[in-house]
Amino acid sequence: MLLKDIQPLQIKMFEKFTVSNEHFEYPTGKKKNKQLSTLVAYLLANRNIEVSREKLFETLWAEENSNPGGALRNLVYRARQAFAPFFPQQKVDCILLKGNTYAWNSEIPCVLDIDVFDDYYRKAGAAKDTDEKYENLKNAISVYSGDFLSDMQDEEWVTFASMYYQRKYMECILGVCDYLKAHERFEEILDLVDSINKVERMYEKIHEYYLEALLAMGQFQRAMDYYYYVVDLFYCKLGVDITGTLHDVYTRIVQVIPDYKVSIRNLEDRLREDTQPSGSFYCNYEVFKNIYRFNARSIRRARNARFLILLTLEDRRTSAAPSETMEQQMEMLKQIIFDQLRRNDVFTRFSATQFSIILSAQNENNCLIAINRIVQKFDQKNKQQDIRILWDVKQIEG
Repeated sequence: MLLKDIQPLQIKMFEKFTVSNEHFEYPTGKKKNKQLSTLVAYLLANRNIEVSREKLFETLWAEENSNPGGALRNLVYRARQAFAPFFPQQKVDCILLKGNTYAWNSEIPCVLDIDVFDDYYRKAGAAKDTDEKYENLKNAISVYSGDFLSDMQDEEWVTFASMYYQRKYMECILGVCDYLKAHERFEEILDLVDSINKVERMYEKIHEYYLEALLAMGQFQRAMDYYYYVVDLFYCKLGVDITGTLHDVYTRIVQVIPDYKVSIRNLEDRLREDTQPSGSFYCNYEVFKNIYRFNARSIRRARNARFLILLTLEDRRTSAAPSETMEQQMEMLKQIIFDQLRRNDVFTRFSATQFSIILSAQNENNCLIAINRIVQKFDQKNKQQDIRILWDVKQIEG
């Protein structure tokens, strides 16, 4: 039996890495060897080139090894053994050694989901009409089941490849939205956007399509609520303002919401908080900005001074990127600010690692006392030695 006559390996690299055919599936069970999986995934991702031993060792071992050649030979041997059950009728080496390089055996028939995705993506780009392009974009989206090798995201090469496929995937999403909008299939736009994950939600253009669909369907209040959700999402997660395009959509929402009258009691009920407040007031950046401007205008008539405070969490590891640990620390700091300040103090999350506060106090000394309360409470609860809290303060002037 020739290799080309056996059933192809079905290789999944979007989301978690898996390999399967009618005889076997890798990995088996819940436990897997991370280095072995990384070796095979790397060779498959680079299956059209021969990879040097030095490059493989650099990819697989971050720390120095007294016997790098022996470690790599042993790992390749284990990989060959692990993949032998895919070919029960014949002896097949899935990894070949050629001089100083290793390569995935190109004679083994394989179907990779990333190849299928790329094929649909290319066909969409070469399509002669919009219907053909739409079908190929939709097929590409259906293949993309999650980020590239999401279970290996701590590998640098995986991170770069993941960003590459995320960009292509979002091009497909936006292309489909454009087609659906042109054909007034607005409900399908909502379903599509609702189905994508949190990473893709940081692309602003996708929210523009969503809001346009809601407006076209006459769901004005839902569009207004969604707009404020997007504003809060971008300020809290990225610390950036939304662009003028979404502001223009907001203006259109305000213009088309049906005019209706309310009584003073109804108005008061709408403005009241849903629950009895117990701590300081947390709001999104847009609200915070307006409160700051109001305070700056009225400061001359106020009995107390107003202070603008900026709290920053710093990871002292210079190479550290934003992480789940930092997000947990920010949530802890948010709760501390809420508990330690008074009900008439206002704060917002300004960026991925910063909170800003407007604090009312008789003088700067009283302001510093409030800041010290927050810092001391954070230091008591903080279990991450590499993360510290920094602060800066400035009196608001009219």
